[in-house]
Amino acid sequence: MFVLKERAPGLHVTGYPYTPTGFLVMTVVLMALLAINNPLQAALGPAIVAAGLPVYRRVRGRVGAGARLLERIDMTWIRVVPFDADEELQRAREAQKKLYPIEYAHPTHPQHAETEGIVASHSLIPDALYHAFAAFGAMMAPDLPLSRRQHEMITTVVSALNRCKY
Repeated sequence: MFVLKERAPGLHVTGYPYTPTGFLVMTVVLMALLAINNPLQAALGPAIVAAGLPVYRRVRGRVGAGARLLERIDMTWIRVVPFDADEELQRAREAQKKLYPIEYAHPTHPQHAETEGIVASHSLIPDALYHAFAAFGAMMAPDLPLSRRQHEMITTVVSALNRCKY
């Protein structure tokens, strides 16, 4: 959490820095009590972590290189049509956006709103763009029994299971 706050200073985290500090203090206290009462069991945890470090370093090296490469290139690698360049595309995008909850009215990354992203990757076929994202809009409808948080949790889990990095 401390590293995350250092890298993203504008990020609001409730209870910061007290919550992560409290967690660290309690963890150290529990580890000390365990080491005093059962030194063998206390040594097993770090030994298991140390045994996994070579695998972690190998995997992290691959993932890190890929992440660094992705930072230098656009999200979409196919040709995209700027949303304001085609009238049919504009209509499809506006119709699709009308189905989304109000909190989706503004892009999370406005600097990429017109040229990049998963929506822009569908810009070559406006009907496909509308139908693909209208389905998502219908699933996120505010009158459904799930809350916004539940919707977001479902989409996060599905994205993680599909190894989607969006």
